[in-house]
Amino acid sequence: MKALPAPRPTQLDAAVHRSRRLLIEAGPGTGKTFTAAERFGYLAYDGQPDRIAGVLVLSFTVGATQVIRRAIARRWGGSALAWPNRVRTIDSVFRSVLNFLLRKRLVAWPGGHLEIDPLDERRGARRANEENTIDWFAGLDDRSVVPVRRTATRGDSVVTSGAALRKQLEAGECSHGDIRGIVCAASQHPDLLPHILEHLARMASSVLVDEAFDANSTDIALLHLLDSAGCTLSLVGDPWQALYGFRDEVPADLDVDLLRVVQFDSVSLTECFRFAGVDHQKVMAELRDGLPCPPATVTEASVVLAAEWKMLWDASPSVLPLSFGRMGTQLDALVVLLLDFYARNCGLTSARLVGSACSLLGVDAALLATPEAVAEFGAVLALVKSGDAGSALDRLSAVPREVFEGRKASVGEKQYAKFNPRLDALAARLRHGGPHIPGLTVHQAKGDEWDHVGIVMTDEDVTALGAGLDRADPEHRRLYVAMTRARVSVGRFEPA
Repeated sequence: MKALPAPRPTQLDAAVHRSRRLLIEAGPGTGKTFTAAERFGYLAYDGQPDRIAGVLVLSFTVGATQVIRRAIARRWGGSALAWPNRVRTIDSVFRSVLNFLLRKRLVAWPGGHLEIDPLDERRGARRANEENTIDWFAGLDDRSVVPVRRTATRGDSVVTSGAALRKQLEAGECSHGDIRGIVCAASQHPDLLPHILEHLARMASSVLVDEAFDANSTDIALLHLLDSAGCTLSLVGDPWQALYGFRDEVPADLDVDLLRVVQFDSVSLTECFRFAGVDHQKVMAELRDGLPCPPATVTEASVVLAAEWKMLWDASPSVLPLSFGRMGTQLDALVVLLLDFYARNCGLTSARLVGSACSLLGVDAALLATPEAVAEFGAVLALVKSGDAGSALDRLSAVPREVFEGRKASVGEKQYAKFNPRLDALAARLRHGGPHIPGLTVHQAKGDEWDHVGIVMTDEDVTALGAGLDRADPEHRRLYVAMTRARVSVGRFEPA
């Protein structure tokens, strides 16, 4: 086995810092994940290999938790992540708190549910199109979960009927955003707060938060609760790489809402190991300094990135995006599984949200590899390639009945209008045939790196790079994250 590198002096200083509240500010390529794994070891063992304290490592996406989990296991061995140490998403902590309150009957859920497993999207939910509209959300009335009306912001997942939302709640259905809102409301209840703090204190004595600057308002509320519960807090991240928009929440400012409220010691990692070549290193440094960096044009890449999935689907058919975006219905889930089937047959990584798709359909992921599933998805792809999107959608809707012993998904005019364009976009990739370049949103690509990166840019993006990026602008931070994923070369993607 290849020997692991020894930490650099600044990385070691960050890893063994004795502060109860520590911020490790780490730019791209400075060994952030490596240093986070070292910090985990210090928190878990504290120089005493026979003593393990409970360390809870948190990040914002399943993919990000897998990255940090692998780094910890590689450095300290797989047993280091045995109980009481865990790597989890922040959403899982909110869910743990809610289910604790339900099991203890401190909070009542409609229908008497004592365990809630949320969906990424509520059934029938839509995205708010305007700022400051009034819509229905799950909330708390004293100790009872009820539909409540509150102000929505653009992008919120909302249900416009209180009766429809109550019916979903009675069935035990909700979104992660619902759970966040309920837990935050419960933390304001004087009789519930002590129970929440007691539960969090039992979860871990130390908490390590990866990509901490991605925190939104409810994430920061949870960090305040963990601090009040007496947990050691270690935050790792980069303000230049702060990307928001998780679940149904609005952005927040970690510096204003946490770091200036609770005193944190700070350590900065500045030595970069990612970027190859003096010229590339120079450009990346100039990006961070806000200097003009007009983008080059690239025709080939290891990966293509964009702000949104639609931009990737509208790009060259040589690009295979690994998602269509948010998912809330059975047909959404089936299209995800179809895309995953094609992506894996092309030798690419799995499509995004496959686990959530299986959960929504109520099927075991192992069934996707059965001969029946392979035959059905293959037949659907053949219809897609032929250009008969309507027939393809009809056959895809029957997959739950034919393969998973479930019910056929309903298909009507609205479904054809929504999904036929998606299948047509997939058909363009099928007819392209040749090797595909995987396509990801910048949000999904964060934390990863490739040799050569192409970016689907708008004219505004090109102008911003030519003038110099401003860290205060969220679109500029997104561009910065995209540009710094490349080890060797990066530029505006314009295929030949």
